[in-house]
Amino acid sequence: MYRDNDYASYSRSASVTTLELIIDEEPSEEESIKMGSERSQKKPLISVVLLAGMLFFFGCGEKKPKEHEARERRPAAKVKGVSRRKKGTQLGGPIVADRVLKLSKSPYILTQNLEVRPEVKLSIEPGVVIKAEDFTAIVVNGNFHVMGTPDKPIRFTSAKKNGKWDGIIFRDESFDYESDELIKGHGCIVEYAIVENARSGILCEKSTPLLRSNVIQNNEEGIKCRSNSNPLIKNNLFKDNMAGIVCENDSSPEITSNTIIGGEGKGISCMRNSSPVITNNIIFGAGETWWAGILCGDSSAPKVNHNNIYSNGGHNIKLIKFKVGELSLDISAEGNWWGTDNKEAITNSIFDQRDKGELGEVKFTPYVKTKLTDVGYKK
Repeated sequence: MYRDNDYASYSRSASVTTLELIIDEEPSEEESIKMGSERSQKKPLISVVLLAGMLFFFGCGEKKPKEHEARERRPAAKVKGVSRRKKGTQLGGPIVADRVLKLSKSPYILTQNLEVRPEVKLSIEPGVVIKAEDFTAIVVNGNFHVMGTPDKPIRFTSAKKNGKWDGIIFRDESFDYESDELIKGHGCIVEYAIVENARSGILCEKSTPLLRSNVIQNNEEGIKCRSNSNPLIKNNLFKDNMAGIVCENDSSPEITSNTIIGGEGKGISCMRNSSPVITNNIIFGAGETWWAGILCGDSSAPKVNHNNIYSNGGHNIKLIKFKVGELSLDISAEGNWWGTDNKEAITNSIFDQRDKGELGEVKFTPYVKTKLTDVGYKK
């Protein structure tokens, strides 16, 4: 029988809950009758208590979490020295006094346009990395010295893996490069730099910087010259840009000793009365079927001499007219190597008045019959 209170007793330790039923000896007949009436009154209470105990026993109470569950809920440990925020020195806004970007504070994160004000000089130490957010640019209205070294180039790149920034922009107020001024610390120069992942890697507007010994890669336009810009573009490597060098609106830069490789568009484009001097370059593998190693139109007449120009898209040189009334001029292109010594093959690699009568003529004879060895980019 149930002793005294006639209900189930339960006890709970730290980890185990137990239900104890205490059984006594057989009662006498009188006791059975007496207890029968008491039992009938206590049955509801016993049922409720037993049910509560069973529910408590089988898990309605607080459960100790399993080991793997506790491990999953445990907050992630913090790793000393690691931050989820982008590391680097924030950069942007106007530069109103001479400043040097130091390697010790690299990388720099360009979060808004950086403007070099007139009469102000911004210099960058070798090895510095500048990571630009989308649609930001470095705008030069003063003096800009980017002078890396072969071992420590200065890198300008996008802050995002597939981002596009707006590149380095030289305005009319920027200091033009002149050799005698450079000795005195004047004149804009970009040397031993890597410029990549921009819409226009370097844009010159009415400006004449020195752009020498750089790697210009993975941009929509490597270097763009417009509005009477005449920079010296010397000993650079252009890789996988949609256009290597673009000249337009009366721009006539000197393009010498560069190597222009690959890309979906053109190696060099000359449009709207632009007549650059193109010498000692290697131009190959540029352009798809419609494009060319060198594309000329709209009153542009570059001088193209002493280059290796071969294996470019549809044509090595192509003259075009986009609309009625445009003037297509003759092109001086003597002394180049065209990837072959066969005159007919050379003719077929050039698109001019022999293909469309309204175009100018590319005058390529005399030509070189063997590959030139003193041309192109030298690291």
